[in-house]
Amino acid sequence: MRTAEEIERTKESLKDALFALMKKKEYPSITMSEIAQKAGYGRATLYRHFQSKEDIIKFYFEKNNAIFQDLKSITIRSKDDFYEVIFRVFSALKDNKEIVKLLISAHLEFMYLDFMNTALVRNFEQNGYTVSRYSPYYFMGSLFNVSMQWVQNDCEESVKQITDFYYDHLFNVKLMP
Repeated sequence: MRTAEEIERTKESLKDALFALMKKKEYPSITMSEIAQKAGYGRATLYRHFQSKEDIIKFYFEKNNAIFQDLKSITIRSKDDFYEVIFRVFSALKDNKEIVKLLISAHLEFMYLDFMNTALVRNFEQNGYTVSRYSPYYFMGSLFNVSMQWVQNDCEESVKQITDFYYDHLFNVKLMP
């Protein structure tokens, strides 16, 4: 019987294989067999852990990026808590910008948005933060759009600069001069 550590290593190898292939090929043309072969496993091993390429990407979000786990545990009760969430999101995106760019080029950035929406809705529900049922979607939608543009611009601004910009616009927006 395989240990949890061995299973985790196998999943990591399969994830790495998918992203390596995405650097060379268009996402739709990558097959599950190619992923298994690139990782050095058989198809049965791949399918034991993942049913689709999208499942591999979901694994990336769930396991390989601390921000996604952190968002589940942050209690959002003030503007300062929002700032912390925003900063962590931008930090994680910068640390993982090459993979995020692969997802953008494959038109899979919606998977990031879906994952973040789910995490934030759960956080709002768990912490009783209910300005409106639309609040987490408003917050994530705007953060998603700004962050995707920032990544496409190769994260030119520092994490602090982009966080400050976003935070100021979220809480202090002036629509008319």
